Amino acid sequence: MNKSNPHPIWHIANLEREVATGKVTTVHYTVDLESDQYRAGAYGSIGVDGEIAVPFKDLTEATVIQWVTDQLGEEKLQEIGL
Repeated sequence: MNKSNPHPIWHIANLEREVATGKVTTVHYTVDLESDQYRAGAYGSIGVDGEIAVPFKDLTEATVIQWVTDQLGEEKLQEIGL
């Protein structure tokens, strides 16, 4: 990681889903940001609304991270320094 130009590192910690349908209902995530002087991390959860077009078995971390960042929105991401 280039510490003079930090970027967020996202990970999906856990997914909650309805077993019968495979629909994801909650995403638990972590995000870390590190610079030359500081390191910060956060853990959060979001509820997933609407229909999911990707079968549970085919979900990737990148897809779920996109759901999280889309739901948080640009304004919230900028507010928290991401």
